[in-house]
Amino acid sequence: MSEPLLPPGLPLPLSIQGSGMRFEVLGIPNVSERIDETPMSGMSGEGSVRMYTLLKVLYQNPSSSIYMCNWHSALRPKEGAPPLIEIARFGENTRLIALKILEYPTLSASSLPKTKELDALRTFPPHRNVITLYDYFFSLEQRKLYLAIGAMEGNLYQLMKTRKGKVLAGGLVSSILHQTLLGLNHIHSNGYFHRDLIPENILITTQGLFDYPAVPGTTTTTTAADALEEKDVVVIAKVSDFGLARELDSEGPYTEYVTVRWYRSPEVLLQSRQYTSAIDMWAFGAIAAELLNLSPLFPGSSTLDQCIKICEVLGNPSDEARSDENGYPMDGGAWPTGIELARSIGFQFPSVAPRPFSSFFEAGTSRSLLGCIKGLLQYDPHNRLTSQTCLTHEYFSETSTHREVPAHLQKY
Repeated sequence: MSEPLLPPGLPLPLSIQGSGMRFEVLGIPNVSERIDETPMSGMSGEGSVRMYTLLKVLYQNPSSSIYMCNWHSALRPKEGAPPLIEIARFGENTRLIALKILEYPTLSASSLPKTKELDALRTFPPHRNVITLYDYFFSLEQRKLYLAIGAMEGNLYQLMKTRKGKVLAGGLVSSILHQTLLGLNHIHSNGYFHRDLIPENILITTQGLFDYPAVPGTTTTTTAADALEEKDVVVIAKVSDFGLARELDSEGPYTEYVTVRWYRSPEVLLQSRQYTSAIDMWAFGAIAAELLNLSPLFPGSSTLDQCIKICEVLGNPSDEARSDENGYPMDGGAWPTGIELARSIGFQFPSVAPRPFSSFFEAGTSRSLLGCIKGLLQYDPHNRLTSQTCLTHEYFSETSTHREVPAHLQKY
């Protein structure tokens, strides 16, 4: 009989962190079966034992937990999946995975739970900027679903916090945004939208330092001698956490609560139950602005305050065309549907004239990057850049050579 991971009904104590405890769990389906070929409508046949050593507690709540582990069992990934990160530890190779464990009290072999996160991860072909699913299995004894996914060093929120106000090199900004956008486009291209794109769900691993060629208008250097390059970390970025993901062709109404308030699009704030992948693009625009300022662009303290914070930056939805000194739209554009949505819940957009968008950023910030962010932060979701059109935006064309780093610094 397999050894249970946790005592029944009790959470794993944090004192286990770093203890290197080894576990064996009997799980179905069998480890020899391919991820993308395993049927989901009930499991038949025998399972197999998965073995791992717990290294660190990453996250815990009453219904789910995430642990950093050394993975000892065979893998059952899709073809083309990147290798597990391997490090030397105690004289042997440690194969790192993040093990996410979800509680399902009614789990049975004939009635497996429907989970959008597993559905999505099984659907996506491997991509270097989307977290990889290496194995999944159900423990009927414990009534739990295990997801063995790629381990990463941290997340984008943590990276921004560690900077302590020191802005990122222009090439690094372009690299992180481009990687995130590639991952987002891969998700959209494979029939899903994320619905919870926040800095914490963009996982990162740093791979050392690199001298990025300075991006005109975004340089952090102060002397002429340094003006040609900016030393900064190399970052591998992957989109993760698909617990709120939905199929693009699914029919609403959808839940009103998605993502963290600061990254929530206006249509969601106004309680629209019919929305699209455009909500991901709004969130991506808010993250891009935060990556520049190292602070949120719309830090609302409530839903009402969030709407007001957006209006303070983008003005109120208006038919009046307003452009800044660079010819980019100053406001968030016209949105008649949004005005009707607001009226239906008793909200009225405050009459706020927008400031030039560039005034919310450091002087000299790339005009094309500001134009890209404004294309994402449009009130009307139909007018926002899509993941595909954003990839062709002039900003990513202008900075393509500024974010390139050597291949040996792009592992995993």
